[in-house]
Amino acid sequence: MQKKKILILKLAAIGDVVHTLIIPKAIKEKHPLYEVHYFVQGEVSTIIQNQNYIDKIYIWDENKKNSFEYIKSVIFELQKEKYDLIINLSFTIRNFVIWRYA
Repeated sequence: MQKKKILILKLAAIGDVVHTLIIPKAIKEKHPLYEVHYFVQGEVSTIIQNQNYIDKIYIWDENKKNSFEYIKSVIFELQKEKYDLIINLSFTIRNFVIWRYA
């Protein structure tokens, strides 16, 4: 089986993030060799830090949300991962841009 990389985008809303944790868990149960990465806002990251079915966490710095250079650097970092699938769970312009260009 080929190893795949999946990124889940859910930057804010603590309650929403909690409700979405079933997604990476289900992916890992069905495909244990897949890498599952999660991209969240800083204060939300503490909720998912100890989840053994999330391999890597990216943290969005809300203080830099208006910085074009910051957004570019985030997208560049994500592009290096070469994701097979990006699951966008927030339908905001910010998430769309990250989803589209990562």
